[in-house]
Amino acid sequence: MPLRPQPVYCQFSAECWRQPSPDRFKAVSSRQICMKRPNGLSPSDCADDGDEHRTCDKITVMRMLVRCLPLLLLPCLLACTLNKARPATTFAGSTGGEGLENVFWKSVKAKDWVAIDRALASNFVGINPDGRFNAAAWFDHIKQLELTDYSIGNLQIQMNGNTFVVTYDVTMTGTIGGQPIPATPVHRMSVWQQQKAGWVLIAQTAI
Repeated sequence: MPLRPQPVYCQFSAECWRQPSPDRFKAVSSRQICMKRPNGLSPSDCADDGDEHRTCDKITVMRMLVRCLPLLLLPCLLACTLNKARPATTFAGSTGGEGLENVFWKSVKAKDWVAIDRALASNFVGINPDGRFNAAAWFDHIKQLELTDYSIGNLQIQMNGNTFVVTYDVTMTGTIGGQPIPATPVHRMSVWQQQKAGWVLIAQTAI
């Protein structure tokens, strides 16, 4: 019983030629397929076959997609890299709780009191071991900070509608009211709310 010829694989070319294996030929075009027989091959074994043509076309398309995939993904990778390389520098440019807190502490360190004053909501409430503060009193308290450095850890963020609740530990280096700041971390909670004017701080605790 004669064996049914088995397709080898397709390549676009002008002719069939022998491969290192003695029983294999490349196909000559998108409409030709080289056949594998026990008794060897000759160029005449390249035959027209519509099904094999379609198979070859599918293989070619898949190869093209695989080669083009990195180029298609490149803009996304660049966008992600640029976003990571450009952290928010203003409250208006922040898109999350972590960004808002980073801008807050950068502003304190840089003594950008105008930005801090604008960030405090008119109905702001602040609490620390000394008591409860309104926006004006909390602002005066913050202005006593002379920061040379700070670090944020154990950051957790909860979002509820247009409000971020951010809890974290902050370790500060510098002085407050002319006295050295203790090296122990301060547990803080900030509540940010997005209003018509932008993100504002409506509550903050420091324990």
